[in-house]
Amino acid sequence: MAWPSTNGSAIITQRIAERYSVPRVTSQQSDLSLDATSSGVKNGKFIAKFTRAVSVAGSSIESSGQDFVWALQTEERPPDDASTRDIFIHNSKGRYTYVMDANAVGISSLSRYDKYILAHGIIMFAVWGFLVPGAVFIARFTRNIIPQKWFKLHWGIQQFLASPLTLIGLISAYVAGVRFHAANTHHFLGVVVFGGFIFQLTLGWIHHKLFDPSRKHFPWWTKLHWWWGRILILLAFIQILLGLQQYNASHGVFVGYYIYVLFILSSYGGISYYLYRRRKRDLETFAKSDVLYTGIRQDDVEQQSLLITST
Repeated sequence: MAWPSTNGSAIITQRIAERYSVPRVTSQQSDLSLDATSSGVKNGKFIAKFTRAVSVAGSSIESSGQDFVWALQTEERPPDDASTRDIFIHNSKGRYTYVMDANAVGISSLSRYDKYILAHGIIMFAVWGFLVPGAVFIARFTRNIIPQKWFKLHWGIQQFLASPLTLIGLISAYVAGVRFHAANTHHFLGVVVFGGFIFQLTLGWIHHKLFDPSRKHFPWWTKLHWWWGRILILLAFIQILLGLQQYNASHGVFVGYYIYVLFILSSYGGISYYLYRRRKRDLETFAKSDVLYTGIRQDDVEQQSLLITST
């Protein structure tokens, strides 16, 4: 751990960190050798140049590839006491792999952690940013277009694509070395979304088993299935955002994600409004409408048509 002192020189200490605790100073400070001449604040940039033996007590750098993590705090500076525990949490972080070549030059590449976490992120975005919203769009908006197939598509996507891919995404994070910590919002919300997804699948199964074509009203479990699915997608969008923040994604990735989420939400709202207006216009003009979407049943259309005609 290194930071600039009040006079611009470099302070560096060897520490050990255990999960979410404050890194503590070790008793092996002689392992590090600071180049005081080259270190410190130089032209507005802080530099800490030091050497450490490849192998010291309790720690060895693997020549075939050593995973490293880095973290920065750019707004607050610890006091000049090298052994201080008054340290502010980082606001930027990342990982890389250091490889020793024949000339002892470090080469950066994707670490094992990065590879599995990238797989985790890509899979989870595919599930919760594309597949699950797509299944909802199919259930809500395609009843007129594919009346005999929409349910099978909606159910099949959730059961045979979203479910196994979610499990694969979770396994990828675990293999990367991630362990659940309740204080981590991304971890906590992930458990909520995963549990909520299982609950949503259960509601869908109940809706399917208890479905009555002659029903005259929507039962509470059906309505809960609709609304919980929508809430779950919104939570998943927030969860993806937290994941991008935790991985320290680039500004461009965030902008692209915001645009995509805005597109999904505006499309859902826009198509819903279009179908509502079209159905309302049909009823006013022809006293009937064949427009169907979630919340509108065929027998509702027939009953309203009959009521308007009789009146």
